[in-house]
This record gives sequence, C-alpha cells and structure tokens, in this order.
Amino acid sequence: MQNDQETIKTWSGVAPFWEKHREIIRQMFAPITQALVEDALIGSRHTVLDVATGPGEPALTIAALVGPEGKVFGIDPAPEMVAAARRATEHLGFRNAQFDVAFADHLPFPAETFDAAVSRFGAMFFPSPVDAVREILRVLKPGRKLALAVWHFAERNPFHYTLSRVLERYVDSPPPAPDAPDAFRFASPGKLRGVLAEAGATFPCERLLQFTI
Repeated sequence: MQNDQETIKTWSGVAPFWEKHREIIRQMFAPITQALVEDALIGSRHTVLDVATGPGEPALTIAALVGPEGKVFGIDPAPEMVAAARRATEHLGFRNAQFDVAFADHLPFPAETFDAAVSRFGAMFFPSPVDAVREILRVLKPGRKLALAVWHFAERNPFHYTLSRVLERYVDSPPPAPDAPDAFRFASPGKLRGVLAEAGATFPCERLLQFTI
C-alpha cells in the first residue's frame, strides 16, 4: 500500500469503532475468515501474513489455528489500527501474533517467508493492487497460497445498500472513479482475477460467498 495519508487518516479515525466492536465484527465475518483459511490451506505450525489486518482480524483467529509453534504477522498502514491489534493480542494472551505498520506494496519481510497470506476486505483499498499482489507473492514460499476476500455489488449487500440509500437522501456524493479505492472496486466478476493475472499469480478457482449482514 502506498503512503496515502488521506486514506490512512480516514481509517485511523474509525479505528476506535472497529476496536470497540471487534468481537461482533469477528463473529459477523467468521464465514469469510473460514473461507480464507480453507482457500489458503492454512494449518498447524504455519507462518501466515494478514494484509490490512485492521484491529487484528482475521490474524488473531488464524493465530489460534496455527498454534504456539506457528506465527502470524498482521500489517496495516494505519498506526491506530495496529495499536488496537496489539492491545487485543495482549488481552487475549497470544504470543504467536505480531502486528506492525506497513504497506501491502512494500512489505518488511524477506522473500519466501510465509506459508500463506490472506487479506479480508483489504484489497479494494490498495492504491496499486497489482504492485501489492506482486509484493505479497514475493514473500510467499513457492507453491503457497494467497487468499483474498472482496465485496460483491452493493445491491447484493443489505448492510451497505441500506446505509448508502439513507445517506443519499442527505449527502450528494459523486460516484467514485472507476478504479478508485472503494469498497466495491472489485465487485465486477473477473476484475480481481485480472489483477491477479497481471501480477503473475496462478489460481485454480474463484469462489463466490453470499451472506447477509
């Protein structure tokens, strides 16, 4: 993730909300986390990277899965999010999870470090998704898996759709540019697949999960 100070400021501002409701959000997105774990083939003793971890999820859920002999590194560009993740780590007593401020397109890890990498609802906000995917692939061990989760169209997402319809009554917000960092940037079928292909990733499948928020 490039150093986009305006985006970082926005996410830093909402970090207290995400931290306050961390457990509710963890449960709400548990099916997505499980899908990421399955698609990335994450197992005991693995070393896993969580990109755009926010206040520590799904990194902390994965830390419990890989066990004390495994390791999870969560990175996020917003210092307030990383601070919240560290507090959650201390509160839960995890010793195999580490959180740092870093950007997806400039990871502070040597090549071929990780057994798996995941990003839950973070890829849409990468300023340069192709550069970010290439960097994530660099730190993955050969043959290991990257799993990404992104939002489908807003009208298929009751939470976002209802909220946006209310806001539209009172706030005149122009639509984002076609490839601007936005929650629904990769809603169009095949768009994320194109990014992965351009970055040099190979992948066997693409799954569509639908659930109600």
